[in-house]
Amino acid sequence: ATKVKRAEKRIYDWMVECNFRSEMRKVIADAARIGVGVIKGPIPSLKQSVVLQKEQNGIGLEIKQTIQPGSKWVDPWNCFPAPDCGEDIKAGSFFVERDFLSDKQVRELKKEPGYIPEMIDKVLEEGPNKSLQEGHNPSISSVMKQMQFEVWYYTGQVKREIGRAHI
Repeated sequence: ATKVKRAEKRIYDWMVECNFRSEMRKVIADAARIGVGVIKGPIPSLKQSVVLQKEQNGIGLEIKQTIQPGSKWVDPWNCFPAPDCGEDIKAGSFFVERDFLSDKQVRELKKEPGYIPEMIDKVLEEGPNKSLQEGHNPSISSVMKQMQFEVWYYTGQVKREIGRAHI
């Protein structure tokens, strides 16, 4: 019973640390406004903590980085489920999500597992929304979004031939 209580407390602490309640308030506001709300999770989040420890010679500083589960509100207008999903979004063969990241958020991707730091540097060098500058995406008119990097996330299966063609 104590292990169950400790596990429950750990999960609750993770939910508090990732601002689950504030993210859910956004989802509920969307659901009330347009009839649907989207939350993504659990997703891995890199957390950094600083620990000060007394030592014989003074104070020691230790920086710890851990990956913890998190959750995130997603704008429903940036969600594109597969057309074959029908009424159950999980039944579809893929899901595409669009997001907008600041320069700082793109730089932080270099620390995340699965991203290639050299490619992130190339993206940063190119600048945000090159497709907007070339007139490919006239639907995004806000100045703020023009200053951000447009990112597309694909979740689904990829045929082996397609994966090898890009390596």
